[in-house]
Amino acid sequence: KGITLTLEEAKRRVEQSHQSFRELLSLLDDNKVPYRIKHTYKAALNGVSMEMPANEINRLLGSSVISKIYPDKQIQLDPPINPSDKV
Repeated sequence: KGITLTLEEAKRRVEQSHQSFRELLSLLDDNKVPYRIKHTYKAALNGVSMEMPANEINRLLGSSVISKIYPDKQIQLDPPINPSDKV
């Protein structure tokens, strides 16, 4: 967004957003929705990787804490072909 931040301020904002997300998880707990946090991201990305029932995703999408939800996809690249491998 073109906003200049110090590194300390950026880290504070990331921590604050993760705290807000943890508070949002209480909504899932209150509704007995099973979920599992697989990984938290704070360096290159700000977010989490989690597992939960697909029919419960709308509970998270309705929150101002969540900006985007991406499906879990596995990508596999073919190794490069070395010139010596060609026949």
